[in-house]
Amino acid sequence: MRQWKDCPFGQPLMRLNELSIILHRSSYWHYLFDFNNAICQLLRNLQGVQRLTFVQNKSRVKGTLFTWYNRLVRLMLKTDHSERFLKDEACPEKSWWTWDHCAANQTVSFTLAPVKKQVMTPIEYEELMAPIHEALIANIESEEYDPDPMSRVSTGL
Repeated sequence: MRQWKDCPFGQPLMRLNELSIILHRSSYWHYLFDFNNAICQLLRNLQGVQRLTFVQNKSRVKGTLFTWYNRLVRLMLKTDHSERFLKDEACPEKSWWTWDHCAANQTVSFTLAPVKKQVMTPIEYEELMAPIHEALIANIESEEYDPDPMSRVSTGL
């Protein structure tokens, strides 16, 4: 996927409604976090795919698929902000996505959405992105919730 540039399999004429990446089931661990930067850059530029889905397929994922999903989305939001406002010349995304994690199906999906305005003020941007950031924060908080009440009780030592 790193070599694709901005089109599936490096084929500029290829158009796909859905592309599924199915993780290999084996005794080895998948370290998905190692690929977050590459996947983030791919998603900023990917053309010709309407929906990209990663399927865990009961494979061994270091951390959890949900944690990886949240960290990837966080990186996408951070990168988008940086590319728009922290560079000398703004570099908005060529593709924008909505995202979804389905625990029952063990999937993370990205569905193509309309790109944001190419030029906007930081205030406009923050207003547009606020609900997305709030949803991400809620996801991260739910992911890190420990249902064991004893983990929060001091032992008095």
